[in-house]
Amino acid sequence: MDDFTLLPDEVVVTRNDDVIYGNKTLFGNGSKGSLILTSKRLVLLKKGMLGKIKDVSSFALSDIIISNGQPQVQAQKRPFNPSMDVYFRNGEEHFRFTWPDEAAEFAAAVITTITGQEVKVVSSDERFMEGAVAAMEKINHLANRIRRTFGLESTETMSATCPGCGASLTGTDGETVKCPYCGSYHTF
Repeated sequence: MDDFTLLPDEVVVTRNDDVIYGNKTLFGNGSKGSLILTSKRLVLLKKGMLGKIKDVSSFALSDIIISNGQPQVQAQKRPFNPSMDVYFRNGEEHFRFTWPDEAAEFAAAVITTITGQEVKVVSSDERFMEGAVAAMEKINHLANRIRRTFGLESTETMSATCPGCGASLTGTDGETVKCPYCGSYHTF
């Protein structure tokens, strides 16, 4: 068995050639293979010891459970066991990936293929940067509060958007400014 055949009205959406199928645990036995998402199904090409395809399994996308308009496909982004869990009408299937972002991207592709609505995947690096920026903003805000508490003026200029009309406003931390356009007040 060398490969699989696409149906006449089917196209390949994405593929991952380093997937382990059939076991949720990190060290459990599972079949290594390629997972292919088409416009109609998930196709698993199970590989033997030398990488030759020994079996082909197919899972219809139409058999995935839809709950509140959401296909039941979940990416588990655990660092040492990233996986995608897919819940079908007749059971569940588990696919382990090498990297957490691969699991999330594949799950998003399955959901997008089923719903037609694009799913935004936030990478591990993006999540880390968002967290780092939020932490720095909190530290900066705390430092400015300490300055005000001890009577030290903040000289850092900040900018914001007026909540009333969307105009650009500038001021220093803790300062309340009046929008020159609509008269709304904003505190930095």
